[in-house]
Order: sequence, then C-alpha cells, then structure tokens
Amino acid sequence: MGGQQPEPNEAAPAAAAAAPTPAAAAAAAAALRGARRKLFWRVLAPAWACVFVNFLDKGNLAYGSLQMTRQLGFSPSLYGLGAGLLFVGYAAAMVPANAALPLLGAPRWLAVLCVAWGAVATAGAAVNSAAAFLAVRTLLGVTEAGVVPAILFLLTSHFHQSRLTLPYTAVVLGQTLAQVAGAPLAAAIQLLDGAGGLAGWRWLFLLEGIPALLLAPVMWRLPASVSEAAWLSAEERAAACALLEMPEAAGGPPAKQSGAGRVGGSSSGDGTGGGGSEGGGAAREAGPVRDGKTAAAGDAAAPSQRRSRCGCGGGGGGGVGLNGRCATPRDLARVLALPVVICGSAWSLLFGMATQAFNYFTPMVVASMQDGGLAGPAGAARTPRADRTAVLLSAVPFAAAAAAQAAVAWSSQRSGERRLHTAAAFGVSAASLLLLPLPLARGAPGAAFAVLVVAAAAAFAGTGPNLSWKNAMLAPEDRLLAMPVMVAVTSLGGFAGPFAVGSLRTSSGDFNSGFYLLGACMLAAAAMVAAFPPGWAARGSEERARGEARGAARRAARRRAREAAAAGGVLWV
Repeated sequence: MGGQQPEPNEAAPAAAAAAPTPAAAAAAAAALRGARRKLFWRVLAPAWACVFVNFLDKGNLAYGSLQMTRQLGFSPSLYGLGAGLLFVGYAAAMVPANAALPLLGAPRWLAVLCVAWGAVATAGAAVNSAAAFLAVRTLLGVTEAGVVPAILFLLTSHFHQSRLTLPYTAVVLGQTLAQVAGAPLAAAIQLLDGAGGLAGWRWLFLLEGIPALLLAPVMWRLPASVSEAAWLSAEERAAACALLEMPEAAGGPPAKQSGAGRVGGSSSGDGTGGGGSEGGGAAREAGPVRDGKTAAAGDAAAPSQRRSRCGCGGGGGGGVGLNGRCATPRDLARVLALPVVICGSAWSLLFGMATQAFNYFTPMVVASMQDGGLAGPAGAARTPRADRTAVLLSAVPFAAAAAAQAAVAWSSQRSGERRLHTAAAFGVSAASLLLLPLPLARGAPGAAFAVLVVAAAAAFAGTGPNLSWKNAMLAPEDRLLAMPVMVAVTSLGGFAGPFAVGSLRTSSGDFNSGFYLLGACMLAAAAMVAAFPPGWAARGSEERARGEARGAARRAARRRAREAAAAGGVLWV
C-alpha cells in the first residue's frame, strides 16, 4: 500500500496547485483591488453618467410643466396622459430592444440609443399641439426603452453577482440625482425665457437633449466585458476574470447562516439567501443548490456560463445569459412563467405608479401648496418667479430620496438582507402618502411638504435592494430577458400613475384622491414583497435543471448503448 502511486488527476495534486503562496495571494489581491478601481471609473462612472442624462431627459417635462401647460392650454389630465405615454412606448419596445443585445454588445447598443433618444429629446422643443406632445413623448419612450436594461447587462458583465447591490444602487442614484440636479438646472435654463424667440421650457428640452448625443462616442468605446478591457493589466484582468468565474455564493464574504446556497432564501427566510454581507445568496451560476441537492446539469454547464460572464466564451455581448445568441420566443415564454417574474412584475407595477407620479407631479403639488393647499389653483395667475421657486423646492424630496437610497443600500449590503429593506421602505412611503392630505386640511402646508419629502424618500429608498434581490433570485441564463420584462411592467405603472393622478386632479380639483390611490399602491407593493415565499425563487430554475438532467441522462444512455452496440459488432446509423 505504501508503494501505491496516486492517479495523475486525483485531488491531492489539484489541491496543492490550488493553494497559492502568501506572496501570490497578496499579489492577486492587489491586482483585484486595482481592477475594481479601474472598473469603477472606466465602466460604472460612464454607466452612471448615461443613466443620469437619460433620466434628466425623461424627467425634465416635470420642470417645464408649469410654463408649458399654461402656454399651450393643456389640462392636468392631458399632461398626465403625455407623461404616461412615454412609458407605453417604453414598455412596448423594452423586450424587442434587448432580445438581440448579446449580438451587438451593450456598449454599441447604448451608443445607438444615446443618438436616438437625444434627437427625440431635442425635438420636444418644437411641440406646439397636443398631438405633437403625445407623439414626442411616445417616441421618447421607444428610444429610451433599452437603456437601463443594457446598463444592468453591462454591469453584470463586469461585476460579480455578490457585488452588484452598490453598482445597481449607483444606477438608481443616477435616476434620483437627475431629479435633484434637474430642478436647479431647469430653473436656470428657464431664465432664457424669450431669448431667440423661444419660451423657457423650449430651451429646457433643447439644451438638455444635447448631452445624450455627446455621450454616444463614450459609450461606444466601453468594453463589452472584462476580457476586452485594454486598460486592465494582464494581472488585473486575470484577477477580475477569476472573481467572475467563482460560484455566485462564493463571490462575497462567507455565508452567515446555513442555506447560503439558496436562491432568494436563507434559513431565516429573509429572502436574501444569507450569502454574505453583500447579498450573496444567489445559487451557483448554473444549477441551483437546494437543501443539499445540486442539479447535475447545472454543474456541467457552469464552466461555460462562467466563461461567458468574463467575456471569454464568445458573443459580442460579453454578459451573462444566452452566450451570444439571440433570444427566442421559447426563452421568453420560459421566463414569463417564473414565479419571481410574475410576482416581481406585480409589485413593480404598483411601485412604478407611485414613483413616476412623484417624478412628474411634484412641481405641480409644490405649486399647489404655495397657492394655499392641495386644492389650490396653481393656475394662470402664477408668476415666472413663483414657478422657479416651485421647481427649486421640488428638488428637496429627490435630494432626500438620494440620501435614503444610499443609506438603505449600505445597510442592505452590510447585512446581506434585501427583502425586508425593500418592504419597509415601501411601507413607510405608503403611510406617508395616505397621511399627506391631513396637514393641508389643517392649514399646515409646511408640514405637508415635510410629509411629501418622507413619502418620496421612502418610495425610492428600496429601489436598489429591490433590483438586486430580484436579480439574485434569477438564474444567469434568465436575467437577460427577465429584468427587461420586469422593467417593462414597471413602465406600465409609469403610464398608469401619472395618467390616474392627472385625471383625478382634473375631475376632483385637488390631489387628495391621487395620493390615496398611490398610498394604496405602495401599501400593496410592501405587502407583496414581505409575503413573497423565498422557496418560490428557484422553482423555475429547479424545473429547468431537472429537465436538463433528464436530457443529459438520456443522452448518456444513448451514448452507452451505441458504445455497447459497437463493441458487439452492431452498426448504428
């Protein structure tokens, strides 16, 4: 027994090779830190800028609304319809815009979208009728539809799943900060009112559409994957690829609880997977682990999927998902049947109604508070100075929302919990919206404004953990279609919310009914998030893994039969 030699590929040599020296480990850690720093500035920062400009163009209608609706004679219901139609175009174009994303690659697709939405955004300055207004808003939605999913796809191609909470929150912060910066910027631009014969709101659309055109070459030059990043050294590229190739539950700190290998659930049932301080908790990149059982087909597929994440497995997209091929109707049908997509879309619809109503009606609500209450006129007697004051005050709720988003994201990533962070934020927003009319009824517009700030901050605060949690509950091959589907449904809420609030404002003369409606939406969304069963997260993945395992077993049986027949002299055709 002492003279027995080990087999060439046994575990001992592999274990010895896998154990790096302290010096090698330190060098790898330094290379990884350098790669992360460069990825932050060379990928995340441009992605953030793209989202910022995108939402600046999407939301500047709110800051031009006081002048525009008065000059063109638009009613609140027509304005709400136009604000919402953007999301109809958005939802209609979302999945088609992203189905072929892996073929073109996220950077080039983003460059095309920048040119398209920049052109439409500047065309908003030429609107002179209700028909033109509605058409431009719909076209803007169509051209902007692919931006956020492409950004999320790009980030997933460069950052490990366990490290995505903060990058995703940075994207969300770009949206919110666009509202914060958009208010003083809009107030300054509207000082050009009358210059060149153009109204202030026309200058607003014209000047804020140009940065999108300037961003196009920047996005074109971004790498589609880590392997294409020429500005990474060989050591940094190897370290970043090695991290991307790790199983998702291993990409962050060690799990704090048993059950860390589960998708969307831990032993405590918090919906995070307990997978470490950055929300780990997602399953292996292929083949979810469930109660000690690993899908065999997933283990077989994992290496190719991990190569795809690093961009080494082909396909111009460089991201996770379909390995460079175009999505098919069968892929979409499979994704639409996933419990995460069904339930996540439902609460995203409600969330979208509330947040987009905030985005488009906050200046009008503030103007009504200035004029004496939620039922105030906010009408034709207002001066340009009063309009600018309302626009500037509208930045306060979004500044509070940006701070709340950062704080909730930090807490979520530190604790590894996402479901309850999302539900709690939605619940606070619901309570604030339902209480908002009361201070105005008692003649306290200052208190009402404070409640409005809390409602907006809480509504947006849960966005980062919500996005990251839904992403973690999806298998890598499902994310490319599932995330755009859920964003598209959120966009339908973006149509329904502003349209409903505008119609209620026209029919009732105040915003009270609209706030009650939005409060009920956020309350329902909070309840759905809190009640979502963690075990549902991988139900679709488990069924797919079982089907793949059965297919692999059938192929292996046929291969053995052919081999046996060949050994016995039987000819197989």
